[in-house]
Amino acid sequence: MLSEIRNKHPATVRRSKNFLMLYNLIMQSANELVSNQIPERLKSYFQEYSLDQLDTKRDANLVIQRILEFGNWDEIHWLFELYGSRRIRRFIREYGERWLKPVSFNYWRQLLRIRRWRTSPFPTPPGGTWLN
Repeated sequence: MLSEIRNKHPATVRRSKNFLMLYNLIMQSANELVSNQIPERLKSYFQEYSLDQLDTKRDANLVIQRILEFGNWDEIHWLFELYGSRRIRRFIREYGERWLKPVSFNYWRQLLRIRRWRTSPFPTPPGGTWLN
């Protein structure tokens, strides 16, 4: 029966193969989002941790910080799909100045149009350290 369909409607078979490939890709992405595990491809950002012990909900601030700081565009896209813009903006407002490098903090603050944020309780002069 399949060979009859393939002979009569080759375009339909091609479309169905493309559909199946697309479906598989979507399901893999959905499984990554539903899972509380960090994907294996992000292992290099969490070298001091065991990926089995990290949880995307419990360790959200750590995951957001590492991906915003070191991630490529595909990983940042994954991050925004997982946590959403509101959660990432909240991280930047509350922890961004302390947890991100100044260049990264200012980049994300400008990109997401964040005007107010929590400043560090330990002010330091530009280029200085708080230890004297």
